Amino acid sequence: MQSKSMVQIIEPASSFALISLEELKACLKITSTTEDALLTALINQSSDAVSRYCNRVFAKEKVTETFRQTSYDCLFLARWPIKEAEFEAVTADGSEVDADEYELDGIGGRLTNLTGTPWAEPIQVTYKGGYLLPDEAPPSLRQAVTLLGRENYNAVQRGDSTVRMIGHKESRVIYFDPNAANRGAAVSQGGSAAQRAIHDLLTHFTRFEA
Repeated sequence: MQSKSMVQIIEPASSFALISLEELKACLKITSTTEDALLTALINQSSDAVSRYCNRVFAKEKVTETFRQTSYDCLFLARWPIKEAEFEAVTADGSEVDADEYELDGIGGRLTNLTGTPWAEPIQVTYKGGYLLPDEAPPSLRQAVTLLGRENYNAVQRGDSTVRMIGHKESRVIYFDPNAANRGAAVSQGGSAAQRAIHDLLTHFTRFEA
């Protein structure tokens, strides 16, 4: 846990879709192109919903992240994973920090101060982090978005055009099923098997803040 950072995007991502159109169509066993526009919209909606639920941007972007009022030896960066070759610099109060003064965990997006002395603020970190989407998205994340896309598609087919979005922290991945015999029981048990699976899959990718 740490104080929140401010992220300045230097090179924005070109795509935020976590799965391809072909993946969702394969899941739904759709071979025609007549619903491509709808499916693309559902992919974008589902990808955005997952990003908001997990409190992070998954698409690779180049950013400068600024930290203030932090007393922690570790800084948890907003974009990850980070390749060592795409990590550029750390500055403390405008002065560049030597590379031997910190350690980067690129897989988890953690930057550790090795000096034992707090860095002068503001601390700014410039790097590229995230996945080139949709190809680099992890399989379990793709599975969650595919399941969510299928749930949203089925809701549209039922005529339930209002998608009940997943929440964050205390909230659950819950969708109202108009065909459920006991809506209250379904909600208390965390929704359908697919909905519970989405929640469980996304927990691993969630970014928690103080």
